[in-house]
Amino acid sequence: MSWPQIEREIARGGLTEAETKELWDCLWLDRDEVREFLEHVRQAGGPTYLYPMVCMAAYTGARRSELCRSRISDWRFDDKTVKIRQKKRDKKKMFTYRDVPIHSKLAEVATAWFADHPGGQFAFCRADREEVSWDTATYHLNQAIKGSKWEVVRGFHVLRHSFASNLAAANKDQRKIDRWMGHSTDIRWRYQHLRPEDQQEDIGIL
Repeated sequence: MSWPQIEREIARGGLTEAETKELWDCLWLDRDEVREFLEHVRQAGGPTYLYPMVCMAAYTGARRSELCRSRISDWRFDDKTVKIRQKKRDKKKMFTYRDVPIHSKLAEVATAWFADHPGGQFAFCRADREEVSWDTATYHLNQAIKGSKWEVVRGFHVLRHSFASNLAAANKDQRKIDRWMGHSTDIRWRYQHLRPEDQQEDIGIL
C-alpha cells in the first residue's frame, strides 16, 4: 500500500494498534519518497556503513541478510552490476547468486564508501572490519529514523517492496523484476495491482 492509502485507512478510525501496525507493514515508498528517505538517513548520521547499505537496499531490492553478506568482490563497477549472495535457491549450495544492475546513484555512493572503507572482505563492515549482524543493521536504521515521520518504516524490507513496486508501477518487464528480486514463486502477483492500466485494457473487452 502507498503512504496516502494507509493514511486514509487510519483516518477512518476504528483500527486497533495491531491493525494499524499491519497496515504500515504493507508500505511501499514511491520514487520521490525513496529519495527523501535516503537523504534523511544520510543526514541522520550513525555508522558510516549505514547510508551506503540502505542505498543498496533501495536500488537493488536486496534483503537485509543479503546486504550483510555482501562482499567488496561482488561489486563489478566495470560491468555496472553487483552480485547478490542469496540462500535457499539451491539447497546443495551454501549460496546462489543473482546479478543486479548498479544504479548511477548507488555507484556514486558505493564508490565513495569503498574509497574510505575500513578494509577486509565485507562490503559493509564495522570499524574493526567485522561483519555487520542483521540485528545491528536494523538497530542503527531504527535509530536513524526515530522521532521522524519515517519512523513508520518497518526496516530494510520496505525498500525491497519499494524497489519492486516502483518498477512494476513503471510497467517494466516483470521477468526482469523477478530476476533482480530473486523471486522463484508466485510472489510476483503481489505487485500486479500496480499496473491498473493493463487490467483495465483486459477487462475492457467485456
